[in-house]
Amino acid sequence: MSKEPTKTELPYNTDIDLLEKILDDLKNTGKDGVKLDTLWVNLNATKSVYRSYTINLAKFLGLVDSDNTKVWLTDLGTKLRYGTKEERTKVLVANMPEKYLSMFKWILGATELRSNEIKNRYIDAWGTPKSTIILDRSIASFLGYCRWLGIINYIGRGNQAKAVVTDLGRKVLDSVPQKIEPSNESNDQKHEPKTNGKTTLPENTTYPIIIKTKDRDFDWDVKSETDWAVIDSVINSIKEGWKKNQPRGEV
Repeated sequence: MSKEPTKTELPYNTDIDLLEKILDDLKNTGKDGVKLDTLWVNLNATKSVYRSYTINLAKFLGLVDSDNTKVWLTDLGTKLRYGTKEERTKVLVANMPEKYLSMFKWILGATELRSNEIKNRYIDAWGTPKSTIILDRSIASFLGYCRWLGIINYIGRGNQAKAVVTDLGRKVLDSVPQKIEPSNESNDQKHEPKTNGKTTLPENTTYPIIIKTKDRDFDWDVKSETDWAVIDSVINSIKEGWKKNQPRGEV
């Protein structure tokens, strides 16, 4: 039995094929769910070493809940019964855990990222993990999940394997509304007068940023240091593209 990850940890040692089977089997169980032992028998997975790790992934994604005896679909998990594959992917991307969404945006902003580059960015954003082996497996689980969704292609193996965002990934992310926290301020409060030559921003103001290119628009509501890292990677990618199109000697 694996130890359930804390909120600051990412799932690892997961089996995406088993995740799909779990979600499919639970579709007809209702709110009462099913006993875990029964689920593993149903899926012919009683000897799988990935069982509890994959349940942890499903819980991390908000798709199932469990009392360690029974397991059942959450409201979000139940939504996956309906709609096309693209519509289900849109729902999952819209509800992707914050760290997964941040890492996905890193890949999007950089055009492509190698596995070791994602790990380095993870450490820059959230610090050194307790175990580098678990970090390797956590990133592998993240990439496997995104590939299952169809929002990235993952080419190669090990630290030099490359992750690239697919057309579907760009499409569903563009269609997901940016989450902006509601403000309790009146319109008069939102337009504070300038004080000593500087504009005083309301305490709970948001920081929307839009970067427009000839191909698409990138927009964020900046809430953390991680968002700035994503924005920097997009700007650097645009800058590199600009450099390649300059005549020699002009850069």
